[in-house]
Amino acid sequence: MTIELTVKAAERVKSLIEKRVQEWIDKNTIEPKEKDQYLKTLGFRVGLEGGGCSGFTYYSKVDEPTDNDVVFSWHGVNIYVDAQSYAYLYGTKVDWVETDMEQKFVFDIPKSTGGCGCGKSVGFD
Repeated sequence: MTIELTVKAAERVKSLIEKRVQEWIDKNTIEPKEKDQYLKTLGFRVGLEGGGCSGFTYYSKVDEPTDNDVVFSWHGVNIYVDAQSYAYLYGTKVDWVETDMEQKFVFDIPKSTGGCGCGKSVGFD
């Protein structure tokens, strides 16, 4: 099983990656000639951390891969997840939702046994 991104989520991640690479170029962190390399290498990292009112908090960010990652690709976006988080997150589908009140990634985690109202905390048996 994989971790999936919807088309909307993938488009959002691509825009975040492009923004990050442009910031690095503007700050002279990378050379303009390295742009394509970083656009291909950077991806969407998802994972779990201990904490939150339901036991775990999930996170996402633009990141580079590590040697210990499980790697997927959806709609042209690399997805990176550490092996420990993958044991809980496999089968997850990530969407990007925009309302009048907020914009956020929404995680549908099939192995979850509950969560809390904040939308960032998840529990597992």
